[in-house]
Amino acid sequence: MILDGEFTFRARRQSVWMLLQDPDVLVKAMPGAQRLVQTGDGTYEGHIRIGVGPVTAASWTLTVALHDRQEPASYGMKVESKGPLGFTRGSASVELLDEPAGTRMKYRADMQIGGKVAGIGQRLLDQVARMLTRQGLEALSREMELRLSLAVGSTSASLGLATAPTVDGELVPADDAAVTNPESGDPAAAEEATAAADDAGAPAPAHDPEPPLAPGVPDEPLTVADLDQELPPGTI
Repeated sequence: MILDGEFTFRARRQSVWMLLQDPDVLVKAMPGAQRLVQTGDGTYEGHIRIGVGPVTAASWTLTVALHDRQEPASYGMKVESKGPLGFTRGSASVELLDEPAGTRMKYRADMQIGGKVAGIGQRLLDQVARMLTRQGLEALSREMELRLSLAVGSTSASLGLATAPTVDGELVPADDAAVTNPESGDPAAAEEATAAADDAGAPAPAHDPEPPLAPGVPDEPLTVADLDQELPPGTI
């Protein structure tokens, strides 16, 4: 039985390649898969529970081995499963291509089915296989998008990236802050700014003049006589 087709993932090719090696992601591509663990470099083992037509669902052992890997472009795959109703074995090739919308995966698999399950009929097996393949690829795509979105959010949080709008401006070194703004409120910075202005021959920052006195108020303060002092005769 030959299965071939294409599927587009909305992710960069390198990201798709890395996620396709992750057993927790791969298991999403296998409807009915109960477990998948990595046993070596590119080798996996697990269990899958499926039923086809009148055949009652049963648990099957599953082994997957990747070979001829050319990151991030292509790899081969060998798959074998065994159960109480028969067995399946086959090989597949996977190719990843860059696309404007993401990554296009081209696949081709040649599967052999034996045992009681093979008596169901080739046509029904072919329909079920294509349906499960399509469901598995769609589930794999959703898992990839979820993983990538979580990774982006985690990276943004660890870097402290702000979501508020960014205002363009020129950064002023701390040593030049007082010269740029002498009225920043820092007395030491203001004195340094004044000294720097004197050295450069520039006028020091001007101070606000004192407000004029009200009419009738003398310029110099008057001495007020002590009320306990004895006044000379004739003084009112």
